[in-house]
Amino acid sequence: STEEQLAFRDQFSSSSAFKNWYLAAKQEYEDNQNKVVVGDGNSVDLGEILNPSIASGTCGDDLSWTLSKSGILTISGSGAMNDYASTVSPWANYADDICKVELPQNITKIGKNAFASCSSITDVYYAGTEYNWSSVTVYGGNGNLTNATMHYHEAILTGIAVKTLPTKTTYTIGESLDKTGLTITLSYNDGSQ
Repeated sequence: STEEQLAFRDQFSSSSAFKNWYLAAKQEYEDNQNKVVVGDGNSVDLGEILNPSIASGTCGDDLSWTLSKSGILTISGSGAMNDYASTVSPWANYADDICKVELPQNITKIGKNAFASCSSITDVYYAGTEYNWSSVTVYGGNGNLTNATMHYHEAILTGIAVKTLPTKTTYTIGESLDKTGLTITLSYNDGSQ
């Protein structure tokens, strides 16, 4: 609520102290750490301060959802999303307001017709890589989601391994590397190679 937000802000000794905390906290939020710890050790959900929710609920055994005033539908948790009839997803009453969807890396299934009535979706932000996304099952009736612009986290290179050496391994000064026969494997943090 507005009163709670103002009470939280009043905990700071000055507006510059709040601004410094806000900038640091915003960076943490952008790094996908929605909760930040304040001086007294309590955690605060920065998302609620920056972008308050208007509705929330569950959408799977271990999945929940929150819709912000700015039209961002955030799915949190892990596992499979429930299936729905075309107009009864839990956020169907807000379908015209949803313009962006945020999905966790550990989601395994997008339920049937979950986004059937959400024709205003322009962007989907998936917390995993494109390789991870290929393991998510997206059931029918979700064209509004799959036709939106997808945003993935980039895979990070974690290893390089030489599988086979090149055919030629001895060189004289000035001679160019002959890569014939050389096989290198690149490993990434998402399990892809």
